[in-house]
Amino acid sequence: MNKQVDKERIFRKIKKEIKTTRRKIVMAYAGKVTLFAALFLLVFGLGFYFKTLFSSDISPAPVITLAEDIQNVPQNELVQNTEIVVPRGSRTQIVLPDGSKVWINSDSKISYSVQYAQSNRDVYLEGEAFFEVAKDTGLLFRVFSGDVSITATGTSFNVDAYSSDIKTTLLEGSVEVASKGGKSRRLKPNQSIVFDKALSDFHIVNSVKTELISSWKDERWIVRAMNLEEFANKLEKRYNIRIFFSDESIKQNKISATLTTETVEQVMQALKASMNLNYFISKNEITIYRQIPL
Repeated sequence: MNKQVDKERIFRKIKKEIKTTRRKIVMAYAGKVTLFAALFLLVFGLGFYFKTLFSSDISPAPVITLAEDIQNVPQNELVQNTEIVVPRGSRTQIVLPDGSKVWINSDSKISYSVQYAQSNRDVYLEGEAFFEVAKDTGLLFRVFSGDVSITATGTSFNVDAYSSDIKTTLLEGSVEVASKGGKSRRLKPNQSIVFDKALSDFHIVNSVKTELISSWKDERWIVRAMNLEEFANKLEKRYNIRIFFSDESIKQNKISATLTTETVEQVMQALKASMNLNYFISKNEITIYRQIPL
């Protein structure tokens, strides 16, 4: 009887061990399959990555660089699809791969492609910038902005493209300004040309005081007989603020000034002292209103 019980106990133990061994074998096999699948996905993924990276049909991703970091970027890294963004309250100067210098105003950006200085010298602008173009007999320098393109050789000029009516002012050299509609005009030094998008036509202004157009990039910003609405628009970008008028007629007041390192509070104090105006500041918003007579 006892011998029979012992045989059954031994048999159950052996059967249990066989099941355990089979389970281990199955798990080990499953683990190998999982490892193989993971390795396959890794190799496939790397293959797809390198195919994508080196495929001639895929363009390199653009490099977006904030203006405050631009001076820390190695020059050879700028020869990519580069977009330089200048936020409100900032301005910057850069040197393009061909040696051309660009001053970029606040709330603006420029971009250029990997082929810059190789097969083209094309720059794309939103906002405002001043250009000093390096001479190159082989490649024309072109600025594209909105519905306008500006073509230049060795020259210096300012482009104000904050609105759809794009204004180009020539300081030195010669530029040709063309619209998408096929119209074009050539500028002489001390001329400005405005493209009126509504009329799809150009308007040329002669004998321009160019220092008033381009001094935004210098230590001394010169303003002469500018209406207060335009002045406020420029202050908003320069100081990263919002300006409101309690009375629309205030916008037509004229202002002349020379600004260097003044704070916005100091500018408002000067306005208050020179005009019959007052102001209220709340965080980054300023409301300008007329003085109430005592």
